[in-house]
Amino acid sequence: MFIVHETGGAGYPWSVVENGWTGPQFSLPSSEDPAPRLDAAGWLSEDAATRLFASAGADFASLKKSADIPGFKPVALDAKLSVSFRSGIESASSENVVGMLPGSERPDEAVFYTAHWDHLGKDESLTGDQIYNGAIDNATGVAAMMEIAEALKQQPNRRSVVFAAVTLEESGLLGSRYLVGHLPFAADKVVADINIDILALSGPSRSVTSIGYGQSDMDDYLMAAAKEQSRTVVPDDKPEKGFFFRSDHINFARVGIPALYASSGMDLVDGGEAAGRKAADDYTSNRYHKPSDNYDPNWDFRGAVQDMDLLLAIGRRLANESTFPQWKAGADFARPAPAQSRTSAP
Repeated sequence: MFIVHETGGAGYPWSVVENGWTGPQFSLPSSEDPAPRLDAAGWLSEDAATRLFASAGADFASLKKSADIPGFKPVALDAKLSVSFRSGIESASSENVVGMLPGSERPDEAVFYTAHWDHLGKDESLTGDQIYNGAIDNATGVAAMMEIAEALKQQPNRRSVVFAAVTLEESGLLGSRYLVGHLPFAADKVVADINIDILALSGPSRSVTSIGYGQSDMDDYLMAAAKEQSRTVVPDDKPEKGFFFRSDHINFARVGIPALYASSGMDLVDGGEAAGRKAADDYTSNRYHKPSDNYDPNWDFRGAVQDMDLLLAIGRRLANESTFPQWKAGADFARPAPAQSRTSAP
């Protein structure tokens, strides 16, 4: 199987594919993930796919369009692929780092915060800076989670609050997948997951974006907290890019635990949406999944603090009430029933 990368549809350039998929690839062991593996897999740029189809007497653009129509039948391509490679399998380990504030009244019920601590390591083929520091993606999220933990520690919470810095997000969300398969609580007792992946460093905003808006009651919690900050909640305006499926919260959703993935909105206090989109585009083009994602002393932390306060308020509310957020009618997920819960020793 070969994935055809399109910058517009994916929301990131071909260089992100090169940086993330060159070199060793990771997966959970078959004992954790028994699904069969492909014999061969890779990526093609859109230009390469267009040339390949043309050389076989086919038109990639028209076939792609026809594949969007119900009833589409696969079309054999007049081309052959010869693959020869030598691969080795090595075993390694990487850690999820998990901390907990035990609940004072209902310690068997838990609110989770997640943020991934990994990135892409080092690329010695590059000249100059070779290290993928991941300062924004996602050292900002881990730092925010630690600050929220410190704030929640200052007073008792009725429910337990778990803080999980998970690994291997950039390699297929593997750390959170493992965590969800080995939850220290019964799955039906996990109230929700609040995921923090990249904080905005371009100043405060008037809006908050809910990735996957409309799926669960977590939107209602987000709107209530945003209202206290005089901010509005807006849906992700580019859902076709699949952001809801590209961070660690999705593994919680897949087992039925409502998850919140929110980010600072584009409507900046200083400069409005034009400034917000310019900052977002600059980050995607020049720093996302590149060694240039380094600390910058010129960062504007006001928006990051604004978002931390927002996510803190949501977690504090969840940790001190007795209800459980539910999925909306028609959502793609459903809360786990008690009989389906997985348990393991904390």
